[in-house]
Amino acid sequence: MEHIGYAFSEGLRHTTRHIKMWFLYWFLNLVAALAVVAPLFFLLQQSLGKSLYAEELQKQFQLQYVFELVYAQQGAPALYVFALLSVAAVYLFLQIFLSGGVLYLFNHEDVKFSFAEFFHGAGRYFWRFFRFFIISLLMYGLYFFLYRKFAGILNGYVKGSIDEPSVVMMSWLKFGLFMLGFWGLHTYLTYVKVGLVAEDNPGVFRQLWRSFRVVVSNLFAVFTLALGLLALGGVLYGLYYLGTFWLSPGKTMLLWLFLIQQIYILLRVWLQLNTQAAQLTLYKELKSDALLS
Repeated sequence: MEHIGYAFSEGLRHTTRHIKMWFLYWFLNLVAALAVVAPLFFLLQQSLGKSLYAEELQKQFQLQYVFELVYAQQGAPALYVFALLSVAAVYLFLQIFLSGGVLYLFNHEDVKFSFAEFFHGAGRYFWRFFRFFIISLLMYGLYFFLYRKFAGILNGYVKGSIDEPSVVMMSWLKFGLFMLGFWGLHTYLTYVKVGLVAEDNPGVFRQLWRSFRVVVSNLFAVFTLALGLLALGGVLYGLYYLGTFWLSPGKTMLLWLFLIQQIYILLRVWLQLNTQAAQLTLYKELKSDALLS
């Protein structure tokens, strides 16, 4: 428990110390959000009085109304989908690039924040993190494949059953096992990523094994910290949901929704940075204990 509390407090300290990175990430998310929302906002303004879906969107925000409004415009669906995919691709590469700068500064406490140092770290780890990203996709794909095989075996036990409670219970069991396995794999991969920086190890495959040993040897510490950070994320989402739930219908609803989303994104960025700093700290602490023992 001592390592967990220390890691969480260090995460808070690092995030507060490098608050400029907090706003840099928020600005990136703001630009991405504007790139997605702005075309929809102008489309909504042009469609008022001409489309029932536009009128309904003023009363209540629903993705179904958004899709129907976009597809009702001639030529708009393909253009909007292309824009979304372009924004997503650029955003993904920027996330990979910037995460190198974040972990570089978190790992070097003697280095003060400057954009020169930040982008030096980002460039230093980019290709390492990009290889890690590709390998992570393959591992997630393997997990989905194995889960489908496992789910097929479970389905065999209730095949032909007319007992509805058994079918429902099996569905919830499969969902729970899927989420638990996905969370476990995701947590493990985050320790591979921070390990690439903590040990300055360019070999992703070698780090997969090193981080596996650290995680397996310290399951309680690793997953207790992960569970605490996950719960904190749930609290933030609950506050965001309450904020959007009480929005009043009207022309300013989308504006208020956008503002609430930005506050939520700012808090999510804080949690994301805090998570990376806390997990990096815990990894270094656990590795230090392993070397001393």
